Amino acid sequence: MPPQVSKEVSTYSDSLSVYRISGISDSQIWEIGREHVQTENRLIKARADISIEDVYKNNLRVVPDMQPHHRHANIMLFPADRLTCQRIATKLALASKLVIIPPEET
Repeated sequence: MPPQVSKEVSTYSDSLSVYRISGISDSQIWEIGREHVQTENRLIKARADISIEDVYKNNLRVVPDMQPHHRHANIMLFPADRLTCQRIATKLALASKLVIIPPEET
């Protein structure tokens, strides 16, 4: 029997939800994550920090959203072409710094 192909429509967004963390402590960053990102079914284990310069280098913009927190924003203007979008997302991932949540913040 051949593998089943999902008929569900994959979700795609032309923006990426982020929090602007410049000028605040690691503890404050983890607190924002616990209060506004973490859910009962999705615990925070790490975060990826990226500079705004790396966002701009990829012809993207950071647009303040202010909801659900005053530091919330969206990285916008991802191209409609999915392959180009994936390439940009990979560049952003490679430019970011992985920060594992310390035991005292869990």
